[in-house]
Amino acid sequence: MITIYQENLLDNEKFYPLLGRNIKKVRQQHNMTQEQLAELINVDQKQVSHIESGRARAKLPVYLRIANVFDISLDVLLADMCLPELTSEHSTLSGEHEQRLFGDVVHAVLHYLRKKET
Repeated sequence: MITIYQENLLDNEKFYPLLGRNIKKVRQQHNMTQEQLAELINVDQKQVSHIESGRARAKLPVYLRIANVFDISLDVLLADMCLPELTSEHSTLSGEHEQRLFGDVVHAVLHYLRKKET
């Protein structure tokens, strides 16, 4: 059996910290500081810090501005959180091909759902 989602992924105590971690990861991949991101999305640096740590829950427009800064869609930020920990020794997705396929499926489903909402 392949585990697609962690049981309590959408629990607020897990969801926002995971989303924040992914925002931080993308920001760092773009060699951007919290201050730079804050300026681009029109909030203060403390707010970015709280979002990245999961201590703050921003409104949807803030998350949309973050996605726009990095030229990605929200499903990209969410897809990484939905994937099980693939580096775990207990992972059911052992092969690189399986992991890539699973990631593609998750991205496709989230893309489909995003289109259905608009």
